[in-house]
Amino acid sequence: MMTTTTRTAEPGVCSFAAAPSVEDVEAAVSTARVDRLVAFVAAADGIALHRWLVQALEHALQRADPGALDDATARVAMALVSAATRPVQVAPPPHSVVVPFAAGALGFARRIHVGFELDAGDAAESLADDARSAVRDALDAAARLASPPHAPSRYRLAAWVPGALDGVRVEGASLGAATLVSAVALWSGRAVVAGTAISAGLSGAALLSVGALDAKLAALASRADVTRLIVAHGDRARAHALAMSHAPRIEVIGAADVDALLATALGQTPRDAVALDVDHVVHEARRAFSGGWSAYRWPELRERLERVAAAIPAGRPDLEVAALTMLGAARRHLGAPEESARVLDRAAALAAQNAAVVPDPPLVHLLEHVALTDVALGDLDHAVPAARRAVRVASAARLSGELMKALGTLGLVELARGRSAAAVDAQARALDIAHVYRPAGCVRTHAYLAQARGAAGDLEGARAAFEEGLAHAAEHSAAGQRDDVEAWLRTSYGGALVACDAFEEAVAALSVPSVLERLSGDPLPGLLARRHLGRALASAPLTRPADIERGLELLAQSPAAHRHLEAPRFLAMAHANVLYEARARLAHALWEPDVEARTIRALACLPRYGRMPAQLDPLVARVHRALGAARTRPKPLLRALDLLLVRASRLGV
Repeated sequence: MMTTTTRTAEPGVCSFAAAPSVEDVEAAVSTARVDRLVAFVAAADGIALHRWLVQALEHALQRADPGALDDATARVAMALVSAATRPVQVAPPPHSVVVPFAAGALGFARRIHVGFELDAGDAAESLADDARSAVRDALDAAARLASPPHAPSRYRLAAWVPGALDGVRVEGASLGAATLVSAVALWSGRAVVAGTAISAGLSGAALLSVGALDAKLAALASRADVTRLIVAHGDRARAHALAMSHAPRIEVIGAADVDALLATALGQTPRDAVALDVDHVVHEARRAFSGGWSAYRWPELRERLERVAAAIPAGRPDLEVAALTMLGAARRHLGAPEESARVLDRAAALAAQNAAVVPDPPLVHLLEHVALTDVALGDLDHAVPAARRAVRVASAARLSGELMKALGTLGLVELARGRSAAAVDAQARALDIAHVYRPAGCVRTHAYLAQARGAAGDLEGARAAFEEGLAHAAEHSAAGQRDDVEAWLRTSYGGALVACDAFEEAVAALSVPSVLERLSGDPLPGLLARRHLGRALASAPLTRPADIERGLELLAQSPAAHRHLEAPRFLAMAHANVLYEARARLAHALWEPDVEARTIRALACLPRYGRMPAQLDPLVARVHRALGAARTRPKPLLRALDLLLVRASRLGV
């Protein structure tokens, strides 16, 4: 049913007395077989081989479904790799299903779910033609059993972990039953029974037998999140015998037809036994969205918002605009501004077509996120009118809460344009409104104001904004959110202090547990905290050599500490930190050939989406021209790096 882009060895070919082949390791990585890689690492003989296998293990962990590893394997794997690789633990979608696959004789399993696309969708790119056809047929069959809010062509099959099926090719028809179950669960509001894996094809209402059951049961044996496997009735006896050999804890259930499949796979009480209150669903999504940065819940929220958008019926453009705006923002917060722009473009088109029924609050929210996404794409010419229109609409409608956020958005846009005085003015106006109407939620605005005042060179103003924000955080933030709020505030203030050359004060402000704990965790504020603390340590006038090295190490290790993040924006931010390291090494006369190599690599990782190339490429070319003479003529390279990093920082890189 599945092949990988590499050759896959038969079980037992890899002898632990010798190094595993490249094909063995690549197959284990692409299929996220962490258990096999743990065995390879344990048997590795030699430092170089051990290092290579540990890196492979890290990559496999990044692809693994959260909660899939059994406790013993997880403990061993995490003892072998960096803590920064620890997978995010979030609840799986309630309509998701574990599907076992076979790559040659190697089995593995992935959690998949049916998701909603904004335009006519299709199955994942990793699907071969026969698998793609099976998914389409299953979606059409599911639509006859549970009425979807949109045409079945608007849905697609996706892995729970983005990119988890990169490098593999799914073949055959055995995704049919799992696709149907996930789609019916999504459209009827029923949840898939916990611990369920499914492997069967579909032909009309009948379930079809599949192959490679031996490899599939072996793969499921290592999954902590699987307790039962549903197969076609004709496969039950053989699957049961294999389960007793590989995984006796897994119950094997045979189903002859679709009715038996759904009765076994789905919970018995649909959530929509009464009419679905879509207004309430969107309201609850707004509440969840407002806490998305707390513990970095955006991956979970993105999937939830996809379901919300899919549940909104035709005739409610007001709710669809609201849901699509939040979904677009979530995708930007996950480091995918191009995806965000596509979602927001659709929301903007809906709002324009239905101007009479889309109220001002969702329109202002949409304009805010259009502006912020344009900044992330480097399109400042488009960002400015969107931000200003958001302010005008919110002001005219007397929407105090939205006006506060619209002014904050305008301040961020002005900061991206290098207009620090205008940014200070907008953030100060936002803060005045926040103090009156939303004192419990003003800490983030204090952070933005401190950032803007730092960019304007107003150290005392930045300090006052920070201290007042800290007091508000202590007074108003819930105990479970205080560290998150304080980490953001201190990170913004640390950046303001670095901008004002107050390096020692920046070190003191950032060297607290709430910030240090995030250096290798969430990308934001983690990558920015690394940047500000690393620069401060490497630049403080009284810094000891050991502190300089610590600062340089913080910057240089940014890509490694956050390698579990595949989004281009976050990768660009991590490599921008490497450019800050290069700039600091140059200033301290610590330039070496390996620094030049890392600099060239970092330059190649700067954003290639939107208008970012137009914004950054001329400055990148200037750095390249100055690199060759860095040892003998460092000043041109220092100047070129400064210009590039200032521009990149304003654009959120």
